[in-house]
Amino acid sequence: GAPAPGAVVQGRVSSGVRDMKAFGGTVFLARGDHVMSVDASDPASPATLDELQLDSAVWEIDEAFGILAVAQDYAVALVDAGNPSDMVLLGQSPACGRPLAVEIAGDAAYFLTQLGIGEIDIRDPCSPHVARFSWLIRDRPGAWQVVPEDPALCDYISAEEDMLCDLFRCPGATERGFDAAAGKVFLTAMKDLIIVDLSGPQHGLDSVTRLEDRATALRYENGYVYLNLKGHGTAVYDVSDSMAPVPAGTHDLTEWVDGVEYENGRAYRLRGRIVEFARWDD
Repeated sequence: GAPAPGAVVQGRVSSGVRDMKAFGGTVFLARGDHVMSVDASDPASPATLDELQLDSAVWEIDEAFGILAVAQDYAVALVDAGNPSDMVLLGQSPACGRPLAVEIAGDAAYFLTQLGIGEIDIRDPCSPHVARFSWLIRDRPGAWQVVPEDPALCDYISAEEDMLCDLFRCPGATERGFDAAAGKVFLTAMKDLIIVDLSGPQHGLDSVTRLEDRATALRYENGYVYLNLKGHGTAVYDVSDSMAPVPAGTHDLTEWVDGVEYENGRAYRLRGRIVEFARWDD
């Protein structure tokens, strides 16, 4: 189907795209070990502006204020994308394991690994560093712990990730079920919606809400969490009180939750490993 009602797909970029983010008519792509910038002002003729090669595979990206946070193998890189035609690597920080997802919120880039969640201080983008890391440990269905760890152990955690995952039973979180906003991290693991508070000196567990099925995608917006569920269902939760989320029905925004981007009469969708560029009528 089309990315939005009335959308007409006009152009594509294919072959190995893992993630995308759109801003100001430019689409940034994670592809192989490259970050690409593509001029999408004319969806029928998307044009590559720049390609920046990094030192390992690129898995996910996020953008804020002209800075890209890039999830790589066991690291998060920061890229100056203020001029999309001349992107510049600013700095890299080791992560505690391989980042599955990364989200910029405020002065930090939050990342998700198989073992937990981490926070990279990006106030000086040329010298990013892990400020906090917490294990995400499942005691039983619906019962979780968020346990702070010394960020100095990140190199050890990365080196022994598979062994630690076997030891602590990896929580099963996924890259599409992760968002950071409003001083919180929202994530799904197994059949649970987990909200972690970021405001204190350590990460704190606000709540765990049992879902009807595993989530395949999550998106936070204006006090609500929107979920796509594995069995093709959907769910919405009012999380204005993050200690006690309230069911708020279902939604018909499946593709938006799954990552479709809309701006100025254009829509961009990652479908498989192909990015589609479309015009649409809102």
